Amino acid sequence: MLFGADSLPSPAADHCRTKNLKAVARSTGQGRASVVITNKGAGSCTVSGFPSLLFVSEAGRTELPVDWDGSAADAAKLTLAPGDSASATLTFTGLDECDPITGLDIVPPGESRPLTPAFTDTGGKKRAVRICDTGVRVKAFSSGR
Repeated sequence: MLFGADSLPSPAADHCRTKNLKAVARSTGQGRASVVITNKGAGSCTVSGFPSLLFVSEAGRTELPVDWDGSAADAAKLTLAPGDSASATLTFTGLDECDPITGLDIVPPGESRPLTPAFTDTGGKKRAVRICDTGVRVKAFSSGR
């Protein structure tokens, strides 16, 4: 089950489609990461709200509790021109004894197919992120990387 998929409003007709997006999951420090989606399509599209997430460990897909920081209905509607990006911030308890999470299934708002990026560090090198099962707090998509 992708967390959040059943609690989001219906998408706008011009929402960003999975097939036109590229995703990056980037560790930004102890207990923080970001999910960045980039429009690789030929035209502009919109994104509003939260990504639905399923975490990937070395053992396979792992469900972790997700807490949404705000309301999808109150999230800004962002227009992404070709090449533009939007990011969602993840915060969590990350300790050495927590399970290593190597990637994510990310479903953009209004879509059903996931993007599946591996976690990387800020330099782009693959790097597992240790996330404890106490949960992940997710902010809505905002402009930029």
